[in-house]
Amino acid sequence: MSHHFTSPSVRTHPLGKWDLTTRLRGELLRSLIKAALAIGLVSCAVTAESTVTSPNITKVNPGSGAIGASVTISGANFGATRGTSTVTFGGVKATPTNWSVTSIVAPVPAGAVTGNVVVTVGGQASNGSSFTVIQPAPSLSKVSPGSGAIGASVTISGANFGATRGTSTVTFGGVKATPTNWSVTSIVAPVPAGAVTGYVVVTVGGQASNGSSFTVIHPAPSLSKVSPGSGVVGAAIVITGANFGATQGTSAVTFGGVKATPKSWSVTSIVAPVPTGAATGSVEVIVGGQASNGMTFTVVRGQTSINWNSVKQSIDGFGVAVASSTSPLTTSLADAFFRIDTGIGLSIVRSQVLPDITTCNAYYGTGACVASSGATILNGELQIMKQAQARGVTTFFASSWSPPASMKSNGSWGSGGSFLGNTANYAAYATLLASYVTLLKANGVPLIAISPQNEPEVSQSYQSATWTGQEFHDFIPYLHTALGTAGVSSTQIMFPENDCWSTSYDGFAATTMNDASVAQDVGVMAQHGYCGPATPIAVNSYGKHLWMTEISSQSGGGYDGSMTEALGWANIIHGYLATAQVNAFVWWCTSDPSNVCLADGSGNLARRAYATGNWSKFVRPGWSRIDVTDTSGMKISAFKNSTSRKFAVVVVNTGASKSNTFTLNGFNAATVTPWITDASRALIQESEVVVSGGAFSYTIPADSVVTFVGQAQ
Repeated sequence: MSHHFTSPSVRTHPLGKWDLTTRLRGELLRSLIKAALAIGLVSCAVTAESTVTSPNITKVNPGSGAIGASVTISGANFGATRGTSTVTFGGVKATPTNWSVTSIVAPVPAGAVTGNVVVTVGGQASNGSSFTVIQPAPSLSKVSPGSGAIGASVTISGANFGATRGTSTVTFGGVKATPTNWSVTSIVAPVPAGAVTGYVVVTVGGQASNGSSFTVIHPAPSLSKVSPGSGVVGAAIVITGANFGATQGTSAVTFGGVKATPKSWSVTSIVAPVPTGAATGSVEVIVGGQASNGMTFTVVRGQTSINWNSVKQSIDGFGVAVASSTSPLTTSLADAFFRIDTGIGLSIVRSQVLPDITTCNAYYGTGACVASSGATILNGELQIMKQAQARGVTTFFASSWSPPASMKSNGSWGSGGSFLGNTANYAAYATLLASYVTLLKANGVPLIAISPQNEPEVSQSYQSATWTGQEFHDFIPYLHTALGTAGVSSTQIMFPENDCWSTSYDGFAATTMNDASVAQDVGVMAQHGYCGPATPIAVNSYGKHLWMTEISSQSGGGYDGSMTEALGWANIIHGYLATAQVNAFVWWCTSDPSNVCLADGSGNLARRAYATGNWSKFVRPGWSRIDVTDTSGMKISAFKNSTSRKFAVVVVNTGASKSNTFTLNGFNAATVTPWITDASRALIQESEVVVSGGAFSYTIPADSVVTFVGQAQ
């Protein structure tokens, strides 16, 4: 840049001359201009000289390395010497061993972590180039002591543990410990809860050390109580003590040296059934190879005494309802239900009373019922009754689900409401029911009993009606008279057929049965088993036969024909026979796609049907239940025919297989034949068992119903 200044012309001041002040001002101005020009030129020069290019890294070689490894950093503008310039690895300064404008050599500094290598020159940082710091794997040289109990302090010596723990870990047999001290070469940690014998391993930066073996010493298990101290095979035994471990794992329980299969396990308690093959001896718990103290346990062989001369209730049979059936059963299904030789031998059939042809046509279609001037029955029901009759069934009874519409509060036969109890309705309804009995008799099917009302506490959208105990009391004499007038007085009056076993029973029955003049007209007390107690209980039969006339699954859901489901029903049947002491047990229906009947919609019998057959096939009408005394823990009932001297013992075993001895008191037999229903056998006959010295022994299969049949001598 050039600057041109023109000297001011010397000219005469208007006053004719320059004064001194003016001249001095001019000189000062000239000096200032020169100084400013000089400053500008210097500034330009300085600006040009102070522009420096930032350092640039083009390569870091190698791209990874351990602490102390030599690394060459190539690039530009590093400066001829290091001076105040720096090199960092992941933010940690290195100490270069060589420096030039285009190359730096530096070892990876202690404390460096994976990240960028950066060169800084004159305060300006280069681009970053990634570098992976390879940490040396931790290594163990000693674990002291080499064994210990949970909580014992252990010192782990080695190298490359890191100055602090951070995210590093120590494990004993794979279980993390919580160290109390940590340094590069030494760690102190207690043996953690849950640790097992195995290896101690230190993991740093994701790298695991070598493993050093360590034995976890568990305190030996100890027993304080075994309850009960004796039991049959399969009985659940509670073992109490300490140091059993939170879970079973490889630990074991033995009864007299025979391993059991525990049902539950905790540190202080084990529940285990007495195993098959166990003998009287010690119960022991073995944990981690260490056996507990032994506690004496007596294995009791199941003992069951069948007492011929101790007679309980007579048996009228086992059956099924066919209400609302519009067509007969297939031949194969009729055989399966009613034949004794090839089927389950049901011996009772229950039908439904329909008040008249008009009502039948309205609800089931024209021609669905048998022609009648009074009460009627669906053709399908009558056909099934005849199928049963042809296969040996002789016991038939009927129930009315509802009085005629004209006798109800809601004017509807097909749903709810209550019976209008008055003398006119009592007389008319009694005559109607008697006409049903005569209709069945005319068709060759005599009825043993008739019930005026199904479930008198229920008012539902289906055929139903509510009654009071007083109405039953007042109506029954009318029905008794009507049956006699119609010439069918041998047909007994059955009532009250309440829905809930025992709970609503006396409310309907007591008024009638406590009046001797009316009670004498009643032949059968009946109830259903849909609600009430969880298990059947004994009730007042008022000196009459007691029937359970309807029951089925109410659990909902799909069809379940399994043995598991059948065992529940077998226990219920046993309860009704042995506890409630019923004379008859009747199922709700034959077949249905849901789970309420004895067979599915295709006619395949559920296991509950075969389990029922363990009684119905052998325990025939006219037999009696006889007393059983038992220590086996199984559900056992026994029956006899005093005339033929045949007998049957029915065993329900829910659980493991059990060995049992059956003693015949007051009678003897040469052999007994077992019939078994379980998951793989559907009422299958097995080989005869010899009776010796008035007793026989047998191992009852797990989860089974077994019937032993024999001929008393």
